[in-house]
Amino acid sequence: MSPLTALHNPLDAILVPQGAEYQAVRRALPLEAPELIPLAIGPQHAAQRVASLRLRRWRRVLVTGVCGSLEPGYGVGTVAVCNRLVDTTGAELNCDPLLTSELLTAIPMAVSVKGLTSHRGLWLGRDKQVAWQRYGAQVVDLESYPLLAALSKAGMAVSVLRVVSDDCTHDLPNLDGAIASDGRLRPWPLAASLLSQPLAGYRLVRGSWQALRVLRQTLSGLMRC
Repeated sequence: MSPLTALHNPLDAILVPQGAEYQAVRRALPLEAPELIPLAIGPQHAAQRVASLRLRRWRRVLVTGVCGSLEPGYGVGTVAVCNRLVDTTGAELNCDPLLTSELLTAIPMAVSVKGLTSHRGLWLGRDKQVAWQRYGAQVVDLESYPLLAALSKAGMAVSVLRVVSDDCTHDLPNLDGAIASDGRLRPWPLAASLLSQPLAGYRLVRGSWQALRVLRQTLSGLMRC
C-alpha cells in the first residue's frame, strides 16, 4: 500500500456495520479515537438508527465498511471514497466535498466514485451489471444513503469510505436468508449458504478477508497522530 497521511482535522464519529467490519475498524483505532458506532445490516435499519444519531453534536462523520463492485476495474481491495450516493429510487445526494477531498488526499490509492445503496444484496454478477448501467454507480452497499441523507440534513459533514470485497463478474452465495430481521447475521444460515456453493463461498470469504485487512490498514493510517 502507498503511504497514508493522517487527516488534518479529526473525525467526531465513525459509523460501520456490526460484526467483522466493526471489529476491523475498532482494531485500527487508537485510544484517543472518534466515537465508533455499530450499525445493523441494511438500509431500513440504518434509517431507524439515524433518528437517534441526529441528536448527537457531531461535525464530521465517516461512514465506512466493505462494499461490492459494480464496474469492471474496481477489484477486491479497492479503496473507494464516494463523492455522491444514489438509492434505488434514483435519488442522489453529494457527500461533503471538503471531507471527501481530504480523504482522497490522505489516501493516495483511493478512487473517487459514485456509490449505490441497495435495498437488497446483489449476489449475481448480472444483477450488478444491471445496477451499474441503471444508476451509473461504481460500488454498492446497504447502509450509506439513509445515513448521509439524515445526518447531512442535521448539519453534519458526512463522507463515505468503502473497501471492495467482491467484484462485479462473479456470482456470490445468496445471503438474504442469513440476515435476521434485526439486521444481524445468523451464523448457521450463513454457514449453510457458504457451503451450498463452495467455490462462490470461498471467493466471498477470501474477498472479505482481503477487504477487511485493507480497511483496517486504511483507518489506522487515517487516525495516526
